[in-house]
This record gives sequence, C-alpha cells and structure tokens, in this order.
Amino acid sequence: MVSSNNGLTAVYWSGKNGPSGKGAFRSFPIGTNDAARIIATFNVPTNAVGPTNSAIVYVGLSTDSGAGTAAHTFGMGLSYGITSGTNMVFTIQNPSSVVGQSDWSVAHPASVNGSTLYYVTNNTPGTFVLNIAVDTNAVSFVICDLEHTNELRAHYSRAAIQSNLGVIQGIYVYNSDTRTNAGIGIVNVGAKLGGGTITPRDNIEGQVNFVAWSQDGTGQSFRIDYPTNYDSTKPATVVLWFHGTTGWRENGPYNNSGGARLTQQSLLSNGVLLAYPACHSDADYGSSNSVIDASNLLETLRSQTTVGSLFLLGESAGGVGALNFAAAHNAAVDGVVLLAGACSLHSMWTNLNASTAPSNFIAAAYGINAGAGDAEFISKTAGHDPVGYGTNGVPADRFNGMPMLSICSTSDTTVYKASTADALFAKLQGRAPEYTTVLHMGGHGNQSAFTNGPAIWSFIQRNAYPSPVLTRLMVATGQVSVRFKSIAGHSYRIEHTTNLVDWVPVIGATFTEPQPGLSEWVDDGSLTGGLSPARDYRVRVVP
Repeated sequence: MVSSNNGLTAVYWSGKNGPSGKGAFRSFPIGTNDAARIIATFNVPTNAVGPTNSAIVYVGLSTDSGAGTAAHTFGMGLSYGITSGTNMVFTIQNPSSVVGQSDWSVAHPASVNGSTLYYVTNNTPGTFVLNIAVDTNAVSFVICDLEHTNELRAHYSRAAIQSNLGVIQGIYVYNSDTRTNAGIGIVNVGAKLGGGTITPRDNIEGQVNFVAWSQDGTGQSFRIDYPTNYDSTKPATVVLWFHGTTGWRENGPYNNSGGARLTQQSLLSNGVLLAYPACHSDADYGSSNSVIDASNLLETLRSQTTVGSLFLLGESAGGVGALNFAAAHNAAVDGVVLLAGACSLHSMWTNLNASTAPSNFIAAAYGINAGAGDAEFISKTAGHDPVGYGTNGVPADRFNGMPMLSICSTSDTTVYKASTADALFAKLQGRAPEYTTVLHMGGHGNQSAFTNGPAIWSFIQRNAYPSPVLTRLMVATGQVSVRFKSIAGHSYRIEHTTNLVDWVPVIGATFTEPQPGLSEWVDDGSLTGGLSPARDYRVRVVP
C-alpha cells in the first residue's frame, strides 16, 4: 500500500511466511537527493533453523530496477543456515567495490567474511528490527532485537555507492522461505521519504528506538537515536552527546553497556532524541574540529527533524567539547550537562603525568609539540579552555544565561571535581540562575555516575525552551512591558540580548499578574543597564 501523508510518500506492508517468493516486490523509488527512513520487523520462531541455505528473508535497498526476484545489488539481508544448519545469521552485504564503515556492540558474536559482516544468533527466536536510514551523504543499516541489547551496524558513503553501483532505486523486500508458517516471517515494513514519523505504528514504531548512523559532508560520522515516541510533526527535545576517550567515538554510549547506556536508555525512555558527533577523533578535547563536527550534525538534525529544545551532554573529555560548542552557539543551546565532564584543559594537561593518555590526546588535538611547556599550551589552546589558564580561557560572557548540571565525584582522580564544576561554576557565578552539582560514588567512570538519568531529565524539563511564549511587548516612553503566559506555582526569569547570542538574565525582576494566567514585567532600564534601541527578550522557567 502506498499513500501520502503530509506530502511524504510512504509504503506500508505486512508480509507473511512463505511460500517461495511470497511478498517479493519493489517499493517507492528513492531519488538522488532524497532522504528516507525504513524500518522492518522479522519474526523468527523457535523452529526456524533448517537445512543450510534453505531460505533467505531480505529487506534492503537496491540499485536494480526489476522486481520479484532474489537478485539484489546492494542492501542488508536476514538469512539463516548460512554458516551451519544450527545458526541463524544476519548479514550486511557490501559489494567489495564500495568502502564502508562497520561496527557492532561489544556483546555481538560477530565476524567478517570478505566484505560481508555477519552476526550469528545461535537460533535465538524472537522479533528483530531492521533500521535503514538514507540521507544525502550516507546510507546506514542497523539491526537489533526488540530489547535493543545488541545491534549490528554499517554505513556507506552514498556518493561511493552511486559511483560504483548506480543510483539507489528503492526498497527491495523478498521472502524465499518455503515452510509457510514455520519459517521466518517479515512482519511489517514501513518507509517514508524524509525524516518523518513512520506509520502504522503497530510493529513499526513504538517498540524500539530507530537508529541512524551516517556522516557529514566531510566524512565525519555521527549517530542519531530516535525515541520510540518520535513524531516528526512535533518539536523534539534533542541532546547532543559529546563522547569521552572511550575508543568508540559516536557509538560510545551504546557500546558502554555497563555504564553510559544506562543514561542513554533513561533519556530515550523520556522521549529525548539523542545525537552523537564523532568529534573528529576519540579524544579531541573541544578543538575547533570537534565543534565543527557537532555543528554539522546540528544542521543535519535541523534539515531532517524539528529541533525544539537543545541540550548538550559532555561525558569525560567530551565536557570540554560540549562547553566550547555551547560558547560558540549560545543562542541555540538551552543547557549543558557535564557527566564526569572535564572543564579545564590545563588541569588535564598538568595534573596527570605528561606520558599519560589525556596529555597525549590534548597534544594531538591542538598540535602541541611533545614536551612543550605552558607557553605553547596557552598559545595552541587559546580560547578553548572553559575554565581558562593564562590567556587561553573562554570568555565568561559566552556562557551568559546558560544553566548547567554537573554530575561528578570527589573520588575522581582523572577529572578532578575542584577543576570541574567547582572551578567553572565559580567563574560563571551570577551569569545563569542554575549551576547544580550532583555527586556520584567512586572514581571516574563509576557506574553510579550513569544512574542519574532522572536528574538529567529533571534538569531538561525545567530548562527546556521554548518556555512560556511572549504574548505581547508594549513599548512606551521610558519603558518596555513584557507579558507572557504563566502557570501558578512556577517561577520565571527574563533574559535580554542585543545580538541574539549573549543572553543576560535580569536579576531582581518583579512580576505582576494583570490577569489569571498572564505575568508581566516592566523594563525601565534600571535592571538592564538602560534601555537599548534594539533589544530582544525571552522567558524561562526557574527550577
């Protein structure tokens, strides 16, 4: 069935088990510059295993133009009996002429055979979900179980695919299992051009998170996790997650099954869309390259989704990256969460032996020569140290109006608390209404740090923007009246700016209530340094 919803063409299909070729068809074409999201569910019964090579069940993309055959040029397939008569195997099939990136979670019993990536499930019955994401730059394939305890993933440059194989024509669905209801079944397939919500939601969305693994125009990869309740018609609360020195780059939070995934799943369960830039390396410590990578990812999100509130999460070394991004994009960022996040480049540089990884990473990220002293460190990191040392610090006013939450430990000997929340918050005192510290147990990377998802979600809720919408500005001689909708029992703050970048909170503002549900504050210049001929205002909820 092909339909159109909000101008986005979609195809929905409920498949059946067998007989041979049942349900083989071609869906809508995907144009050269079209984006698409495709999701399919497979049912694997307990008696699915049969003779070697007895069947193939496949959903993927194809550059062919025909339909109704098992042939396909490019895509991802689900098959079983490939390695033996007792194992079911997911395969990501990649022609050797196309160079791609593949990855899998640490729990996967995965292997690579030539250009094909295999995941052996040992005939684990259940429902498995395939995610295919297509955008201008890349195509990604991710397959997982309903609980999302494991995932197998690969992504390829779209330009490389089209250069080697030709233009992608559309989706290909094929089921050659001849054992009728005893075989593997394609339960549902849903697809939509663009980043829109896929419906019907039954067996498509509302079960697991949709994962897209892609890259920007410079080849830097990123990952996007859509929550199960994602709806493209509504603004999404977005968290950009800046990874630490985990060695997993943009997939770090998912791969860290004993720690960061706890925070990840907590936020996803609350409907937060998570996006993870590669930040140019496993340890870029907030360099210009990492900020550019995150900026490119944000532009991708804005082109494919509706971004509502935007928060940053800096994990470990990613704290510096999150803060530098916040300083560069103050007007767009609604708050920063530091998850054992580094705030001082100089502390990481000097408090650990020069031969240790953090110092080496910082040297590599900023082009500092081996054995260099503070003079070269200050010169090379100028404007990139949030806390600052000498003349290299980020100006404090770049964080005006930006609330922050730091989850840290007094026992952390990698990212010292004194040079994390304590030093940063002291520098920023009075610039925003909230600088909250939550302590966790143990040292750096202790699992207790990652159990604070509820605290992070609470921070997001009370600082989410848009907050109350301004309903009226009344300008009179010597004053401006700011009126907005309000809720009894909540507190609010006014912020003002003359450049849409540096937002300054109004300290000591007194509100009146001209009528129920409306609050008003009058700017006579006494709390804002005088009235400016060009000034903007915004309202936020105070925790």
